[in-house]
Amino acid sequence: MIMHDWNNEKEDVILLIHPMLSSANGMKTFIADIIGEEYRYLAPDLSAHGDADKDTYKSAADEAKQIHEYLAEKNITELSFEYGASLGGGFFYSFSNMMILHSTIYFLREPVSTLTQS
Repeated sequence: MIMHDWNNEKEDVILLIHPMLSSANGMKTFIADIIGEEYRYLAPDLSAHGDADKDTYKSAADEAKQIHEYLAEKNITELSFEYGASLGGGFFYSFSNMMILHSTIYFLREPVSTLTQS
């Protein structure tokens, strides 16, 4: 797992977990760049994806453990929003079992491109 940390000077944190066959770069292009610069974005490349394509994927629980350790190391105790699709949804299931953060988890069934704000 390789964590991408964009706008790390911002206080409000959004965690974006890519679906299978995607990457952190996809989350930046299709979500972070659209939402805007007012948030700090954490978007890991899960093992065997993106910049971590040489790492062996073991399980969603193992990826969740690595991300949990990253958050603890960076003293991040609150997330403003979390997004995970496909593989990312499986990650959040494992991640919620070790959650020590203040957060709300959303499981979205529709592609992000179909979600609009009114």
